[in-house]
Amino acid sequence: MTTFPGRRSPAATFFLGARLACGAYNPALGLHLRPLRALSRASPMQIDLTHFTPWLSLAGGLVIGLAAALMILGLGRIAGISGIVGGLLKLPHGDTAWRAAFVIGLLLAPWLARAFDAMPAAQIDAGWGEVLAAGLLVGIGTRYAGGCTSGHGVCGLSRGSVRSLAATLTFMAAGFLTVLVQRHWLGG
Repeated sequence: MTTFPGRRSPAATFFLGARLACGAYNPALGLHLRPLRALSRASPMQIDLTHFTPWLSLAGGLVIGLAAALMILGLGRIAGISGIVGGLLKLPHGDTAWRAAFVIGLLLAPWLARAFDAMPAAQIDAGWGEVLAAGLLVGIGTRYAGGCTSGHGVCGLSRGSVRSLAATLTFMAAGFLTVLVQRHWLGG
C-alpha cells in the first residue's frame, strides 16, 4: 500500500489508536488515561455470592411485570413513575386518587417487607446536595425523554414501542458511560 507524507496507513492508524487506548497521552482529551490492561488487572469485577439472589430478583421482576400489566389492562395507564408523580403535581387535579394510591404503595412497600424479613442497611455515599442535584437531573431527563426507566423500559418495551427502545438504549448507554468514566478513567 502506498502512503503519502502526512498520511498514515490503516494499520498505523489502528496501532496509534491502540496506543492511545492503552494509556498513552491523548491529545484530544488533554489527559493521560489509565491503560485498559491495567484496569482489568487492578479492578476485576467480583460477584458477592453471599448477596447474589437470582430467585428473588426473578420474583421481583415477575411482580413488577404483573403490576405493569394489571395497570395497563385495568386502568389503561402506563406504570411510569415520573408520569404518575408528575400527574400529581399538575393542576387541576383530575385523576389524583389512583396516582396517590400508587405513590403511597411505593412508599409503604419497604415497611411492609420489613415486617416479613430483615432489610439490608442502605448506604448512600453522597451528601444531600449531591442527592438533590441527582434527583433534579433525573427529573429533567425524564421530562426530555417523555418518561422514565419504568415507563419506557418496562411498559414501553413490552408494548413494542420504538421510542421506548431508543430511550432505554440511551438510558443504558449513559449509565455504562458514566460507570466507565467515573470508576475507570477518573478512578472514583
